[in-house]
Amino acid sequence: MQITLNTQDIPFVFEQVRSSGVEYDGFSIDVIKELSKTLNFSFVVYGVADQKYGAPRADGTWNGMIGDVVNKQADVAIAAMTITKEREKVVDFPKRYMDQSFGILMKKPKDNTRNVFGFMGPFDPEVWACIGGSVVIVGVFLYLLNKFRPDDILITEDGEVPPRFGLNDSLWFIIGSLMQQGWDWSPRCLSHRLLSGFWWLFSLVVISTYTANLAAFLTVTRMENPIRSVDDLASQTVIPYGTVSDTSLTTAFQSSRIEVYQKMWKFMTNSDPPTLMNTAEEGFRKVREGNYAFIWDTPILEYVALNDPECSLTTAENSFYERGYGIALQRDSPYREAFSYGILQMQENGRMNKLKERWWPTTGRCSLRTMTSKKRASALGLNNFAGVFYVMMVGLVLSVIMALCESLWHMCRRGRFPLNWKTRRRATNSVSDLDTFVEVDRKKNGNIQVVTTIRIPEADKSSLPPLHDRLMSSKETRC
Repeated sequence: MQITLNTQDIPFVFEQVRSSGVEYDGFSIDVIKELSKTLNFSFVVYGVADQKYGAPRADGTWNGMIGDVVNKQADVAIAAMTITKEREKVVDFPKRYMDQSFGILMKKPKDNTRNVFGFMGPFDPEVWACIGGSVVIVGVFLYLLNKFRPDDILITEDGEVPPRFGLNDSLWFIIGSLMQQGWDWSPRCLSHRLLSGFWWLFSLVVISTYTANLAAFLTVTRMENPIRSVDDLASQTVIPYGTVSDTSLTTAFQSSRIEVYQKMWKFMTNSDPPTLMNTAEEGFRKVREGNYAFIWDTPILEYVALNDPECSLTTAENSFYERGYGIALQRDSPYREAFSYGILQMQENGRMNKLKERWWPTTGRCSLRTMTSKKRASALGLNNFAGVFYVMMVGLVLSVIMALCESLWHMCRRGRFPLNWKTRRRATNSVSDLDTFVEVDRKKNGNIQVVTTIRIPEADKSSLPPLHDRLMSSKETRC
């Protein structure tokens, strides 16, 4: 029995040079050897001249292995040959001996784990910008609250006025709180404490989220595959793609009515330089060079990726166009039923699975789909991190309101009159022209003397409570 082969069909059929000469090996060779033992026949193999599977020419004749079988140069043709309706019109196929689909072979993208600014990864740039802006804004607010608070709440028991909190001190307090390093100054005014409390809550959320997401960035592989299916491949034009010409796949693309396949066929035939290859080995070589995706049989692509010398190849996650591999026989061949029986027997007794495990082991030299098995930890964007900024803004508003309330309260206590009375404060050395006045002497330790004067209409004097030399006789607190 004469059997024709495609000798460039790794791992189904390929040549091996040994001391005894050139020999053929592969999954298809193992299958035909098992069938010969089961059906008791001998065979002689040879490689097809044009290294093609078989496609119709313009004049109606066939090339490749199908052409040799049709022209009766060979009795059998076996390789990774897809069963199609066009081929079944000219040859006979027994039961398929292996299910098959088409996949996409690409070069693995570069590993992005080496990044000197990798610690910035947990947050998007806009989040970092908002955090930096929050530090400045809250620091300025804290400085303003300290600068414009009422004077009479600055005095200690000894009558001393502590130095005011500067802008640089406010910013340093905010940064120290964010970095969780502490600060030797503790806010004691209610408005300052309110603002500081909201800032501490903000810092707690930011630091906790950053720490958790940073751990994910340091442990998760950051390799991405932008092409996961044939739809992803067809929707882009950055990476050119192609397959082997004059095959069942090109025939399927050419005759398909599916929009995606029509678009891909148009791209492959109109590309410059052309993306259609003469052999599968040429396609593998072009993929290794980079920036090219090769469409071919999934079992062959997986074998090539698993055994690549540099482990630089990978396959897309999803395959397409599922079919099956068959053994081509001459039209009306008497061996058709016998071959179908032999294939069924190999599948039932588990021999076919053992042959598959030999050529497609679960673990190869390289890992398959490394970049799709581990997904990248995603950076947190402002959409899912804006809440903490809203809380901080609420704290700013409440602290300003509290500062105003504190000022009004101390002004009310100092004058001991209803808040709707008109008041005015001024510093002066002479108060003899006033009918009634209250003087608060704070000239101690070299500090500036502050005199508070209240003008009271003549008609309202009778309704006033007794005046005192000092408004604040109780213990003063310091901010």
